[in-house]
Amino acid sequence: MLDQLMKLADGPLQEMLAGMNQNQSGASAEILKDTITSSLQKQVASGNISAIQEMFSGKETSPGDSVINNLQGDVSESLIEKLGISKEQAMGIAAAALPMIMNFFNKRVNDAPQDNNDIMSSVVS
Repeated sequence: MLDQLMKLADGPLQEMLAGMNQNQSGASAEILKDTITSSLQKQVASGNISAIQEMFSGKETSPGDSVINNLQGDVSESLIEKLGISKEQAMGIAAAALPMIMNFFNKRVNDAPQDNNDIMSSVVS
């Protein structure tokens, strides 16, 4: 289900990457979505659902939030491996993309006609 939700963020991710002068923003966005999804799934599998809760909290997620910091290393390493970019580029992309993704979904939660708890329970279950 998470990968289906991440598809909704494709356009904003491509725009963000194009603004960061990523040559193949479409391919990079796909890799970035897969990487973020994989990192979130690893955390959930280990029993840590804080990132998913933050993603659908309806509250603004700041770039310095602990959830972002917890995901950034894993996402950056994967971007280095899959895109062949420098550590600095990967960290910059992760630092921009993670809060953007979190806030993309937080806005959707706020705009949803149903109660936030219903959305959260359908994502985590």
